[in-house]
Amino acid sequence: MTSLHSQLPLRALQVLSWAWVGCTALAFAWIVMASGMSSADFLEHPLGTHASWASFAKNYAYAWHTAQMGRYFLNSALITLGAVAFSALLAAPAAYALALLPVPRKSLIVGALSFALAVPGFLIVTPLFLDYHRVAIGGFTVLNSRLGITLVYTALALPFSIFVLAAFYKKLPPELSEAAAIDGASPWTIFRDVYFPLSGPGLATVMIFNFLTFWNEYNLALILLTDPDALTLPVGLYNLALSQRYAQNIPVVFAGIALVCAPTVVVFLVLQRRIVKGLTLGAFSN
Repeated sequence: MTSLHSQLPLRALQVLSWAWVGCTALAFAWIVMASGMSSADFLEHPLGTHASWASFAKNYAYAWHTAQMGRYFLNSALITLGAVAFSALLAAPAAYALALLPVPRKSLIVGALSFALAVPGFLIVTPLFLDYHRVAIGGFTVLNSRLGITLVYTALALPFSIFVLAAFYKKLPPELSEAAAIDGASPWTIFRDVYFPLSGPGLATVMIFNFLTFWNEYNLALILLTDPDALTLPVGLYNLALSQRYAQNIPVVFAGIALVCAPTVVVFLVLQRRIVKGLTLGAFSN
């Protein structure tokens, strides 16, 4: 009886989790089905039961070409992939140094990273905009550029990435670095030849979480990108929704939502095992 009562909270949590997954899946399925309907059919049958391939093609073509979601998709891909790569390459050596090397003022650095991790992103929007508005290098302005917001995303991702990778490096067997040090390897050589090749699961976790965050980021992209040619998908989706507010072409808006959500859904479904593996592998020393 006692064991049964102790399992009830876990079973209730499992039921709630599956219910949440089911509701989310149904909502996404409804968005996809509704994006394949004409405007008149949607107003009469909003549950998405009258979808057709012709309406699918028409709505997605309008969203991709006329509403320029294709250009926004490319912008989001370049910005997100660039920020993911930069943050991973910068966070890995920094995490290794903080985790395993006698870095001066280490506690101060960790405190600064913890503070940066705790600061809400919207608090830095105004200072970033004012600073970026003044920065120009050889006629190139950081504001309204894909490179500028890529650097912002990279900086914002560094504290989280460093903490995750540092915890991962601490759990790796110390005999690896000791054996390399006996052979005369420098700290950089040990990181490059020993720890970095083994950091695949930790890097995968960091890169996946950062990808999901950057791909769906809206506030900073809305403020720092005002050039229509540099907008990202979330901002483009907002513009699409505004343009269709009075046209009552809601299925086109659903097509835009599907374009925004599809990459994150695919990444999570394909790489969810890597996320769990990267979060749990560091818990075992061997």
